[in-house]
Amino acid sequence: MRVEKKTVRKLKTLVLSIMAIAGLLCAAGALVCRLKYPARSQTMPNPVEQLAAKEADEEFDVVVFSDIANNYKTMKLELEAVNATNADFAICNGDLVKYGSSAHRFSYVQRQLLKTIKMPLFIIPGNHDDTPEVGFQRYHDFFGPERQYWNYADTLFVSINTGKKSFDEIESRFLKATLEQERAKFRRCVLIMHCPPVDLRPNQKSHCLEDETQIKALEDLVKEHHIDMIVTSHIHWYLEGTFAGAPIFHTPSGGQHVRDPENPNFGYVLMSFKKDGGILLKHMDVASERGRSAEYCFIVISERFPKIACTGLTVFFVVSAIAFLSKRKTEISQDVK
Repeated sequence: MRVEKKTVRKLKTLVLSIMAIAGLLCAAGALVCRLKYPARSQTMPNPVEQLAAKEADEEFDVVVFSDIANNYKTMKLELEAVNATNADFAICNGDLVKYGSSAHRFSYVQRQLLKTIKMPLFIIPGNHDDTPEVGFQRYHDFFGPERQYWNYADTLFVSINTGKKSFDEIESRFLKATLEQERAKFRRCVLIMHCPPVDLRPNQKSHCLEDETQIKALEDLVKEHHIDMIVTSHIHWYLEGTFAGAPIFHTPSGGQHVRDPENPNFGYVLMSFKKDGGILLKHMDVASERGRSAEYCFIVISERFPKIACTGLTVFFVVSAIAFLSKRKTEISQDVK
């Protein structure tokens, strides 16, 4: 009987020791993840300042990718493929993070972009980059302006924020003023937005601008100022069509769920601007979905650091106290005997 009690005490001590160590490791692991994946923004280079000088009649290439949110293993393959194109510059057309993401995820994606993309990079917000707490402020802090324009060779590029599935007064005023001031100076004009004015999928109208009045206002501006190409994303399916007489395309997904029933691959679009004024589009596949990476789990842990660390430390101290009291009880019992 005495041997059995001793064995039970040893087993109990072992279990308590394992629980205490696990609690401590849990807290330490959360701290390591927090330090490795901080919620800290770095300075993004100004892509306009990085653009090389280009004569008006020179040909050039632009690579467009989008919707890289939330699948970090595939995102890395996408960014490496985009960088390997050696295009004159790149455009990331929104959905860099998952909807409602913490600053930790914004920071992680920002660091991956800085580490991988070595060409000038213009970034446009998508609907997932709008967070419930602060709207597009977090996007702005990590990736820059919500709307902008720049020129390269003989082409004007204008980007607007349709991340709320709207072409509201702010976007309308910006686009109208920019086109009135800048459009006549350039041979071609490209308009860039995340959520498109039309859904090019057969018999679909669920993933585009929702207000008919706003769609009409955008249509009028496209016609009046002779837009040569409209770049959109959000559909996760490479499709080409027209809007207000202008060519328009949706980019394929760069990491989010692929909706194309015939092509399961993530990819990007290479735009070639030709001397004759034409713009050629080439849809490039990268890879099919690769699943979650370990880094995704580590970032989730870093986001929940306070809860995980507090839980781990609580387990450690409570279990340590139980073990100490149990040991004291045993010692007192032996002394009495």
